[in-house]
Amino acid sequence: MDALSHRKAAARLRLVHTNGAPRANCPVDIDQTSHVFLFGCGVFEAVDLMNARNDWQRDFLSQRLEKWLHLFNYGTLPFYWGRYEPEPGRTELEPTRKAALWLRDRGVTLKGHPLCWHTVCADWLMQYSNDEIFRRQIARIHREISDFKGLINLWDVINEVVIMPDFDKYDNAVTRVCRDKGRISLVKEVFTAAKESDPSAVLLINDFNTSSAYEKLLEE
Repeated sequence: MDALSHRKAAARLRLVHTNGAPRANCPVDIDQTSHVFLFGCGVFEAVDLMNARNDWQRDFLSQRLEKWLHLFNYGTLPFYWGRYEPEPGRTELEPTRKAALWLRDRGVTLKGHPLCWHTVCADWLMQYSNDEIFRRQIARIHREISDFKGLINLWDVINEVVIMPDFDKYDNAVTRVCRDKGRISLVKEVFTAAKESDPSAVLLINDFNTSSAYEKLLEE
């Protein structure tokens, strides 16, 4: 069996004259302009472009993104809570949504990353109880997915769960909640919230650790 059969398909082309009559015995050049396979990386610069403060920044980022678009059809936009909402209620919604629209109009499939993570978490959450942190976490998932419904259909709902809740580099709100609720319970509840917000979305558990520990997590 062809090892790449999942990335191939057969096609039949019918070449005709402008009057509809078949064309025969003529040379043909065919260029592939796109593909279904998602090939990409982070495209955070698109948000930077929407936040550009001067013409030099806009020109530099525009040129960079044009090169990006020549290579990729799939990009990840940033939703790190501590950066997306540095203060309660003050979010990066406007520039991130503009970036999503700009990329969508250029044929890019988008993923949001991440909705729940113990790193780059919002420091201002630390003033609250675990119950209140969790309530705000669920509300954030509903808000972000609803705000980008129709623009982003892929989400890293939770990130780097394999090591949770044993993250001891610094105290943070998500680790507190994970220790309180348990890892599996937290995963199930954030996924439930994401599914409620957009039942058609593709929802992911993202991790750098894809060992047997990751498989065990998914089984649990």
